[in-house]
Amino acid sequence: MKAFEIHKLTSEKRKKESFKICSVQFDEPCELEEPIQTQKYNVIWVKEGHGKYIIDFTTYEIRDQMMFFLKPGQMYQVVSEEIVEGMRMSFEQDFYCVDIPDSPTSCNGILFNDAYQTPLKLNTQHVAELNHVASLINEEFIQPGIAHREMIHTYLQLFMIKATRIKASQNGLSLSKGNAEFDSDSAFVQSFHDLLEQHFREKTCCFGLCGTSIHFF
Repeated sequence: MKAFEIHKLTSEKRKKESFKICSVQFDEPCELEEPIQTQKYNVIWVKEGHGKYIIDFTTYEIRDQMMFFLKPGQMYQVVSEEIVEGMRMSFEQDFYCVDIPDSPTSCNGILFNDAYQTPLKLNTQHVAELNHVASLINEEFIQPGIAHREMIHTYLQLFMIKATRIKASQNGLSLSKGNAEFDSDSAFVQSFHDLLEQHFREKTCCFGLCGTSIHFF
């Protein structure tokens, strides 16, 4: 595999990048310097490596097979990182977001609105399933066919559904419709993020939001 494999999808109307997938694999651990697009939704998957990230004032020790989900405007700083293999996807809200109220897989679902920002910790089965979907996305870019954009969108939805199920299982949540525990947690998470955005993000400018030059994966 190449050290870097990057594929992009551009909006035909606005001529802007609406989806991007970047995969990296090195012989030796490396620190990556590609800026993260903080105005988009991001999925960061550290397959092999270690380091330290700060997300919204919380520090995380990075280990193999950890996955993070960032929504637009979140502060994200790489304190240190040594990556052997990883993947990142970024996309605009209007490309992915499911317009179903309270859907756990929407942009307001548990992946992007986790009050405690707990990363996914993937086991062997999780890794195999998510790697398979990611490979389908890359293959579609290499050999695009009819309804290319729709296919990428479908694969992204499949990836996010699988990740949502893993997240729910790790947090002890049920995704059944009308589940009181899930509804309560969703309401709390949404309230938490609304308050955070109101009182902090409009008054804080750092970690690349104002052009600060730092290292990002």
